[in-house]
Amino acid sequence: MWMALLVGAGCAQAMVADRYAAQVNNRVITVGDVLGALGPMRQRLMETYTGVELEKKMEEAYQQALDALVERALILTEFARSEQKLPEQIVDGRINEIIHDRFSNNRTQFFEALTEEHLTLEDWRKEARDHIVVSMLRRREVVDKIVVTPGDVQALYQQRLLKYQQPEKIRLRVIVLRAGGPKTLEQQAADVRARLVAGAPFEELAKQLSQGAGAAGGGDWGWQQPGELRAELRAAVAKLQTGQVSEPVRLDGDLYLFKLEERQAASVTPLAQVYAELESILREKEAGRLYKDWIKRLRQKFFVKVFPLK
Repeated sequence: MWMALLVGAGCAQAMVADRYAAQVNNRVITVGDVLGALGPMRQRLMETYTGVELEKKMEEAYQQALDALVERALILTEFARSEQKLPEQIVDGRINEIIHDRFSNNRTQFFEALTEEHLTLEDWRKEARDHIVVSMLRRREVVDKIVVTPGDVQALYQQRLLKYQQPEKIRLRVIVLRAGGPKTLEQQAADVRARLVAGAPFEELAKQLSQGAGAAGGGDWGWQQPGELRAELRAAVAKLQTGQVSEPVRLDGDLYLFKLEERQAASVTPLAQVYAELESILREKEAGRLYKDWIKRLRQKFFVKVFPLK
């Protein structure tokens, strides 16, 4: 029954859609309400999962939707108990905003959309009113109470400092020479280096003479972190200035000539550049904590009963 309901089997859905899913004081949430809140998510889950995994995902989605509806009912109950009144002009203003933004200020299209959704204007006004109330109380109880100090941001920055550290990077070109031919490797390397010192373009000689994998690209090794290079290579390029060519380096029987194209020094992204990002993270975390505590207090204040679906 559970699975048939969630995947939309008509008979099962018709049988239990009006069953109570939860009750908050005198507010009733039906299974149909929960399924409506799931919306297109059910279809997405059915397109992504099958079998036992689908059932598990459906149950999780159902529970999340039910929890959200219970929380909404708690907030609305709190507002009703406070005997506050939401001025109707606020609801009218919200309706006018929606008609303007979503329907290009065309009221006929707005009413046609209500008809397609099988909603009366009063039904829709109630939904709009409830939405405004929930947003208003959430702002008052959560958003307006968030406090994030510069010290909090500084502390988070220190915790994440490794994330903002940029290691030294170097961009290298290489010519790889292998044994063969009438000249020794040392003689080949000396000839190539002499041509480089005389002004021959490293990239062109790499294309012509290098026997390494990157020869066609002019020996370009791209950006490297010195700490990730083999010790022999790291020592050979450590003192090079931009544009300089290394002495020949022997590795695994071959000789390598390196040119330092560019060097980027190690750096740390300053706090000022990531302050807004870190503050947003802290505000979101604090909002979650405040909201959770608020809902916990409301659950203790009002009657809440959740009915099993199975």
